[in-house]
Amino acid sequence: MSSRQAESSSGSFCAVKCKEAKLVAPSLPPTARDCIYWLSNLDQIPLYVNVLFFYQPNKINKTADPVIVLQKALAQVLLHYYPLAGRLEFSSDGKCHVISSGEGAVFVEAEADATISDVLAQFELDTNMEYAQKLICKSAWESNNVLDRPMLSIQVTRFKCGGFCVGAGINHYMCDGVAFSEFLNSLGEIARGVSISIQPALDRTLLKARDPLQIEFPHFEYTEIVQNNSPTADDPSVDDIVYSSLCFDSKHIALMKKHVLGEGLLNTCTSFEVMSAFIWRIRTKALGVESSEMTKLLFAVDGRSRLCPPLPEGYHGNAVMTACSIASARELTDLGLSYAVKLVQEAKAMINDKYMRSKIDYFEKTSPRRSPTAGLSIVSSAAHYISSWSRLPFHKADYGWGQPIHYFPVEPPTLDVTKFLPYGKDSKGIKVYMALPSFAWNTVKSILQQHQNQQQPNPVFSGKLVHENFRACARQCSLAATSAE
Repeated sequence: MSSRQAESSSGSFCAVKCKEAKLVAPSLPPTARDCIYWLSNLDQIPLYVNVLFFYQPNKINKTADPVIVLQKALAQVLLHYYPLAGRLEFSSDGKCHVISSGEGAVFVEAEADATISDVLAQFELDTNMEYAQKLICKSAWESNNVLDRPMLSIQVTRFKCGGFCVGAGINHYMCDGVAFSEFLNSLGEIARGVSISIQPALDRTLLKARDPLQIEFPHFEYTEIVQNNSPTADDPSVDDIVYSSLCFDSKHIALMKKHVLGEGLLNTCTSFEVMSAFIWRIRTKALGVESSEMTKLLFAVDGRSRLCPPLPEGYHGNAVMTACSIASARELTDLGLSYAVKLVQEAKAMINDKYMRSKIDYFEKTSPRRSPTAGLSIVSSAAHYISSWSRLPFHKADYGWGQPIHYFPVEPPTLDVTKFLPYGKDSKGIKVYMALPSFAWNTVKSILQQHQNQQQPNPVFSGKLVHENFRACARQCSLAATSAE
């Protein structure tokens, strides 16, 4: 965590004792042992993703040990997902591939001197990453070299109340959010003693570059926009990056859609489109981007169904494309929310079979000098990436104790990256989890107040609503623990 990011003083409020990590290999050797498992250009993403899932105790599995259940299920599910038991290495062309050694995934058993309600209370503001790191496999975050991190890691932490947490980590070389959630759901199905509903499709040569290469589109998402007078993440004046959230329930989003469609420019829009456009606009205003400067919004689009033919069900790999919208700060300010939504829609519409194949070929031509994430390392307020978790089915990960009462990614947002998480009882709302300098948050509050005064859609600013959401989870845990006794 950067020294300029919010730090928690309560990270040591309770101890987490971890046993020695062990390797869990497939219960039977894979037929592809020691072979090279090829990764596509879209897989060359040097990141590691950790997600925490919290489960309450229940009467049905009162005597079952989640550690034993998960460890056994992990060995079985790796039979279907054998590349996750292998190891990454560089090939001669500068890209990564997998040696399917069957060595195994990393599994850690841990005990926490706290209840789930204690822990969720610490996460009220989503800033206690120090404690969150105790709930994930240590080797999954302490190394800066992604090749030294395990392909897959699972830490199961028991709490005093009888509940537990699953810290699941995945090397992004192996899959995107869609495939990771499908893997965790498959792990849950095996843990519950049922057959896997979606068999993984492991053939990544479906996304091979063409010969000869055909780069048919300009890929502006990988070109850099430099602003002259806007704050950057390296600006010494930006010394107090603050994490916070904006919470929009489904009613608020419905009002925003109605407002957008009422401007007469569009006939329809999705929740993601209106929220991305809204955040793009207020972030640009809050950072004080000059009206003549250009800004860029980047976001992921699942390409599985957009290829011809579509990728098979259960495709286990990276199949998302980065869509790109570009506008000047003046356009975002003066032309209304519907204009920004239209730009988002046009960027999404660009992601089709021809565009995706062009981008794969573009990676082939520019790598190893340029990886798929090159150009997404944002150096100023000019570009902003939205990572949406709001529709990924992580909430279905059930290991026999029901669905998680709460889950969230461990890695905090940055000045460059904002995360969308599901929000509300129906999970159809969106919690916008973002990082901004403190001066920018003051501007955001002012903008939202103006919306309220003008009787426009009034999203609730972080603070009370976020706190109440976590407290409700904590109360639910306490009640569940009492009823399970």
